[in-house]
Amino acid sequence: MAFVATVEIRYNASMLSSRGNLLQSEFLRDRLILVSLTSGAVLNIIIWILAISKFGYTQETVPLHYSVVYGIDFVSSSRQIYQLPAAGLVIWLVNAWLGRMVFQEGKIFSYFLIVGSVFGQLILLLALLTLVILNS
Repeated sequence: MAFVATVEIRYNASMLSSRGNLLQSEFLRDRLILVSLTSGAVLNIIIWILAISKFGYTQETVPLHYSVVYGIDFVSSSRQIYQLPAAGLVIWLVNAWLGRMVFQEGKIFSYFLIVGSVFGQLILLLALLTLVILNS
């Protein structure tokens, strides 16, 4: 419950502060935070580019899931592949926002959130690469 109260207090405080303070904040001056946010954003951009370059905007059906036991067990529209990069973007944005809100209370929580979003991007990249290999 204290965590939720901390997030609410930080959210209210950030709404009162000016937007210009974000780039000058201690949050972005932290090297681990800055490197992790940047690498997470770059990984998400790579995921989007890979998805668009391989699958395009067609409505053709493609295999979306492969099981070792049953083989291909889910075939659907290629547009559903864009759920992977969209989920990665949402995870990255929410973790960055939460990390900023709790940064002053405990840097370790911010580190877990921000670095966790980078690992999430890596997992989504591996999932997309698996789909690319499956559909080649």
